[in-house]
Amino acid sequence: MPYLSNAQPPLFFLRAKGEDNKNLGICSGDILVVDRSIQPGDNALVVVAVEGTLRLSRVRAKNGKLLLPIDGEARTIGVVTAVIHFPR
Repeated sequence: MPYLSNAQPPLFFLRAKGEDNKNLGICSGDILVVDRSIQPGDNALVVVAVEGTLRLSRVRAKNGKLLLPIDGEARTIGVVTAVIHFPR
C-alpha cells in the first residue's frame, strides 16, 4: 500500500562508513538508530547535513544555547539514540 503522506518516518537507520567517527565511538559498519522527533540536548550525538553530506557531531551547550562544532551551515537531521556495534 502506498504511503498517504510525504512525511518521513521519525525513526530510521544509518550505516556508518569510514573511520572519521572513531573519536565518537562509532566504527565503520556500525548501525545508528536515528530519531527525528527528539530535540537534541547537551552532549547529544546528532546526524547533520553539511554541504550535501551527512555527518555526526556532538551538541554542546554554552551560555544556555546549543551549538554544533561544525564549520559551515548545518541542518540537524536527527538524534542518535542507539548504536549497534559489530565486533571485528
